[in-house]
Amino acid sequence: MKEWSRFLRAGGVCLLGATVSAAAGERRGPVPVYTDADLARVSSRRGETGVESQPAPALPLQRSDAAAAGNGRGESYWRAEATRLRDRVEPWREQAAELRLEIGARQAAPGVLPYTDPRVRAGQRKLAVLEARIREAEDRFEERARRAGALPGWLR
Repeated sequence: MKEWSRFLRAGGVCLLGATVSAAAGERRGPVPVYTDADLARVSSRRGETGVESQPAPALPLQRSDAAAAGNGRGESYWRAEATRLRDRVEPWREQAAELRLEIGARQAAPGVLPYTDPRVRAGQRKLAVLEARIREAEDRFEERARRAGALPGWLR
């Protein structure tokens, strides 16, 4: 036991000595000191630093319904389009919900392997197709609205 403590103490001293010698080897150069005379000498070139530049005028953040109405695509148009999309997609959502119920019932049936049963797998494929169709329709609509400058709140 005594030998181990001597060994650990010697190892600690070696590590401590190595870090001290490494820190001593890193010599840094002198830190520059600037005086008032240095600042007075460069103050005539102050404009070259960008201090006297003016920021660009701010752009309007939102288009109002009146501004968008100039092309016939105001808030009311996009809200109506969003409602049409929801009405068109609703039957697909109902089919997807029914498929989820059928898949769950089939997986819970006795003697059915929940993830390898052919009817379960066929239902999962149909569900994936329906969900992809829904996502694609919504993505196309959102992209069209984004390109036309519709605000996101108009699409809800």
